[in-house]
Amino acid sequence: MTTIVDRRYAGLADFWPVRDFLAELRPIVPPGRCWDLRRWDGSHCHTTTPVLEPARAERTRLWEADGRIVAAALYAGGPQLHPQVHPEWVHLADEVIAWGEEAAAALHDERVVLHCWDHDVTVRRIAERRGYAQTDRWEIVYRGRFGEWPIPEPVVPPGYVMRSTRDEEADHQAIADLINAAFVRDFHVAEDHRAFSVNAPSFRRELDLVAVAPDGTFAAYAALCWEGAGRTVVFEPVCTHPDHRRRGLARALMLEGLHRARRLGAVTFEVGTGDLDPANALYASLPFTEVYRGRFWGKGL
Repeated sequence: MTTIVDRRYAGLADFWPVRDFLAELRPIVPPGRCWDLRRWDGSHCHTTTPVLEPARAERTRLWEADGRIVAAALYAGGPQLHPQVHPEWVHLADEVIAWGEEAAAALHDERVVLHCWDHDVTVRRIAERRGYAQTDRWEIVYRGRFGEWPIPEPVVPPGYVMRSTRDEEADHQAIADLINAAFVRDFHVAEDHRAFSVNAPSFRRELDLVAVAPDGTFAAYAALCWEGAGRTVVFEPVCTHPDHRRRGLARALMLEGLHRARRLGAVTFEVGTGDLDPANALYASLPFTEVYRGRFWGKGL
């Protein structure tokens, strides 16, 4: 009988093994259950030397069978748990979620949250059995498949210019300023974008797109991250500066990105979002053909 060993995440030495595990999972688990590779890259690659910050490394655990990763969990705090389990080892899911609850309790969190997709019966049944209850928060994944159909041409308002980002300090700073303004934040810095563009395996310069306003500032941004194994592109992030909204800039960037991704040989494309109406209205106007929805389920500790 195979022996299962669980252990703490070892840091940079585990970056590629976990990434390869996620790449294996993505095509074979229900949509939404597996972290997209851009998020894994993002958790490591916003610094000069790719590394998962110590506090998050302590909240990440791996399960191995004969040295092969078959399950993983990240308790991100906030207080969300991200369990990742190979379908052939689905019986570990309960144990993986139980570990996440212990990790939350160790941090003195009063609550832990799981995302249960409506179509993912396995995780929902475990959540129900473990005492989780559905909340009002929800998320959606939009997915499409490239075929022979014509992708609409992007339409850019007069005075605006679409282009790829450049490996220049001015562009890195402009991206940080735009993301801070679009998402009402203050912690993004130029180094975030520069380091990600250098270190992240999912980064492709020709798929990192901005709309430049007539005054030279960045008005909108759409990054398509490349998942080579499944030939999938994932939009993350997509945003528009508050001063330039409702002009079709984000839609134009996404359409341009689809044209470029098709030329690179991408097979599928997707984007995930929450319950914000403007984002869902934008994605509903694009050629996505599949929509998957789920809710957050919470449990008091």
